[in-house]
Amino acid sequence: MGVIQPEGKWAAFRLWKEACFNGSGQVPATWAAALGRLTSVQHLEWHSLLPLAGLVPDRNLTAKSNRWCPACLKEDEAHGTPYGRLLWSIAAVEACPTHRILLVSECGCGQTSASQPWQSKSLPHVCAHCGGDLAHCSGAVRLPAEAWQVERARLISEFLGSVAFDPRYPPIPNGGVARFLWRAVEAFGGNASKLADGFGLGKSGFCDWLNERHMPSFHQIVLLAQGFSCSILNVLAGDAHLAKAPKVGCVPKKAPRKRPAKRDWSAIQAYLAELLAKDPGPEGPPSPSEVGRHLGVDPSLLYRHCPDEQEALAKRRADWEVRNRAEVLTARTTLIREAAFKLAAEGTSPSWKDVKYALAGKVHIVAPELRLACRKAICEARNQMGE
Repeated sequence: MGVIQPEGKWAAFRLWKEACFNGSGQVPATWAAALGRLTSVQHLEWHSLLPLAGLVPDRNLTAKSNRWCPACLKEDEAHGTPYGRLLWSIAAVEACPTHRILLVSECGCGQTSASQPWQSKSLPHVCAHCGGDLAHCSGAVRLPAEAWQVERARLISEFLGSVAFDPRYPPIPNGGVARFLWRAVEAFGGNASKLADGFGLGKSGFCDWLNERHMPSFHQIVLLAQGFSCSILNVLAGDAHLAKAPKVGCVPKKAPRKRPAKRDWSAIQAYLAELLAKDPGPEGPPSPSEVGRHLGVDPSLLYRHCPDEQEALAKRRADWEVRNRAEVLTARTTLIREAAFKLAAEGTSPSWKDVKYALAGKVHIVAPELRLACRKAICEARNQMGE
């Protein structure tokens, strides 16, 4: 079929499970062509972001995690089968334009992975970790979206429904953003630097867009469409005559840099000495970085003004981490041995996979020390069985 050849045992599985069908790179193009040959359905690539290939960079175009609107999925259940939206996979979209709530990325189950890779589901309304219904997940927090988030989602939703994603119309030609910006600069009095500053953009990067040395990201194109009160299609196609007067200052500028505050280093030094004298407790002593965040001081400044105390904190933290790692490895090794000998007592010759299933996710045998301990426990358990 010409599908990308996977690397590794589970590479093909990950390629199928990952939310990479909606991008504008090689993966969605390959899968669209393969599925089109299998199903005889044409123009599947137009249901992804492939029409944007060559117009906007693929990097950071799609979100890194699955997101959804619980209200939309609940309405889908009432009318049929829930389905995912292309809008939800775009990184610049943070809210649902219909229900005016923020998109959700966690169902509230607290799990980060399925117990076994093949147990997870690739259904838009089912959690891939716990298998719960995402339309009725009680743990997901539904927060109202701000007006600018709803407006941005609406703008992108209208763009996805435009002629740019209709195979009956010719594709958008390249260079439209540069033409749009040149006409916008002319309408702004010819001052490109002032226009870039009004949108919170760097002057050198803005000039690179004008001269087509670099392409703006999709998020930046959306900002231009919002600032000129036009559609995203107008920006990509170079239709600057349809744009309204720019809303200069629509992007908040960075706050001016504050002067460094004067600090009482003698008091900070006394605090560090007191911290060294305290019992660290079960959570262990804080690291120099954690102390710096607590005091609101850069750790490099602490090392400069209080070198002895910072070195003592770093050494105490390192010693605790070594002891804690040894204790954790001992406890996990004990669990592995118990699982192996329990299988042997039940009459099952333990194997690596049997021990892994018996642990039921309590211990992930990843570290080299745990791998060695698992092999040793399996050998001892098999010797006990007389094998």
